[in-house]
Amino acid sequence: MELKQLEFFVAVAEELSFTKAAERLFITQPPLSRQIQQLENEIGTLLFIRKARSIELTEAGTFFYKHAKTLLQRAEEAKLMTRRIGSTQKEFKLGFVGSTLFGYLPQIIGRLRSQYPDFNIILEEMGTPHQIKALKSGEIEVGFGRIPIEDPTITTIVLRREPLVVATPVDHHLAKHKHPIKLSELINETLILSRVNDRPPSYTGILFEAFQKRQLPIPTVREESDLQFALGLVSVGEGISIVPASYQKIRFNVIYHSLADDSLAAAININFRKGDNSELIKEVFKIIYSLYDRDGIEYHPETPEYF
Repeated sequence: MELKQLEFFVAVAEELSFTKAAERLFITQPPLSRQIQQLENEIGTLLFIRKARSIELTEAGTFFYKHAKTLLQRAEEAKLMTRRIGSTQKEFKLGFVGSTLFGYLPQIIGRLRSQYPDFNIILEEMGTPHQIKALKSGEIEVGFGRIPIEDPTITTIVLRREPLVVATPVDHHLAKHKHPIKLSELINETLILSRVNDRPPSYTGILFEAFQKRQLPIPTVREESDLQFALGLVSVGEGISIVPASYQKIRFNVIYHSLADDSLAAAININFRKGDNSELIKEVFKIIYSLYDRDGIEYHPETPEYF
């Protein structure tokens, strides 16, 4: 069984037409039909039900399609990784979501550049969906985010869970509170939070769940795509916000307060291609954990067993 046969099969399975698949592959139909027939003979079962004017996948064909797609994807990823490893251009590119920039990311990059002066260390802001594509295509080597990635070709490790804090205007009635703020004290406020989407829950989703578990009504919520902009709105009295603790570095004329429930936290994840145990990725882990140890940050060290 050859990769070319798998490519041909996938094209026919997706087009459900030998004619359209042949056009997609830039070949004529007869050799395509022969390759599919040879594949069926080798496997020992029919993959397609051939009708007068159409074709359909058999049950076996549907099963084989899922595995063929995975095999082709793994082959492409292996090619990209091999090309990167053998490249004479020393480049290490990292993707990150904006909210991680206020944590340890600048220090991590600083140490990497210091320890590997011959490498061009590149940073690019990108959301989690873009990181998945960029990791698979070889565009980046590592991604930092907050939403877990569920993909068999990508390893996601939770580095630590960052406490959430409440941000209020300086003249807000909660601003002078000396004690940690309870969620029950926020039910009549307007919360300015990051936009909720259909992907696995961010800390915004975790907050909603926390209100529901405590049988508290969810406050009025204003959603913004950028948390820095949300804090700007807080500073002019448009509401309050709940943000990861690292955002306290932003001094937009707001006051930050700890939450009474310290279990509410935003995860910081590191993402990289499964099986990629390059020297620089190992060094990233060492740098991160050494910074956490230096500053007494609680974490549960976890690295892939092949490291």
